[in-house]
Amino acid sequence: MKKYLIAFLLVGVLALGGVSQAKAASYDDLLAEVSALKSQVTDLSSQLSAAVINSVDSASAAKVSTIAPASAASKEGCLVLRPDATTGKDSEISDYYRNLNTNYDNYGVFGAYIWNNGDTFSLRALLQFDLSAIPANAAITSAKLDLYSDVGSTTFGNGVPMYGTNNASYLKRITQPWTASTVTWNNQPTATDADQVILPTSTSANQNYIGTDVTQLVQDMLTYGNNGFMMEPVSGQPNNSMQFRSSNYSDPAYHPQLEVCWSGIAAPTPSPDTEKDLAPAPAPDQKSAQTPTYVAPVYVPPAYVPPVY
Repeated sequence: MKKYLIAFLLVGVLALGGVSQAKAASYDDLLAEVSALKSQVTDLSSQLSAAVINSVDSASAAKVSTIAPASAASKEGCLVLRPDATTGKDSEISDYYRNLNTNYDNYGVFGAYIWNNGDTFSLRALLQFDLSAIPANAAITSAKLDLYSDVGSTTFGNGVPMYGTNNASYLKRITQPWTASTVTWNNQPTATDADQVILPTSTSANQNYIGTDVTQLVQDMLTYGNNGFMMEPVSGQPNNSMQFRSSNYSDPAYHPQLEVCWSGIAAPTPSPDTEKDLAPAPAPDQKSAQTPTYVAPVYVPPAYVPPVY
């Protein structure tokens, strides 16, 4: 646009100079020159206006391009997770005095129990599923956990996986990161009892716990961070136990499974720049602080009429 302004000024100067030199010319020649100069100035005025409009349009287009596109994430869906020995993450920890620093990562079972074999001790289980495929701002509508009872041949204690008259267990949300291959009683992560779920006392020696509702716990994991579940006995009195097959068990059909469904993806929070770009224009009767687009006036010199002597 600057080059058009310079051209306009040059034409104005030439026009004035031309008029001065035209005093010696005939009246008809002078009028012809003035008419030609007016035509050139009018053309420059049109070009200058077009340049201003194009500049405003370009600035507007650049502003719109800063608005982020809508998320392509699905607004609803379901996911079934049944990890194997490679992808699974589960372990158990014991407060038995000889096992405070023992890791139980690659065992085919895990459980929650309190037992006495001369000394009273307890075990807790840790279990984590990979929830990264679920949109971070999803609203969890359903989350069901399936746990399969251990078999007597591998069960600790008296060979009965579900034992005792009060073997109910808590499912709590773990609040700190942990590593399956190194976790022990002495370095175990913390857990919260907020929205905890209870696995009720068993009614048979080999009872499976299928479809346990952990919807709110999974929602909390998306909201506050996913570090998985901790299972621990409700009772402090022996002998009570719950023992389940882990992701290391030989038959994958009995691995722990989590089925999660979600919907209602929240709209992404706009950035400050996006909010500014999308702000509505003020109404005509509002006093706006916006600066109007300035279009420079085009000066057209008046036609020179020589005096009549």
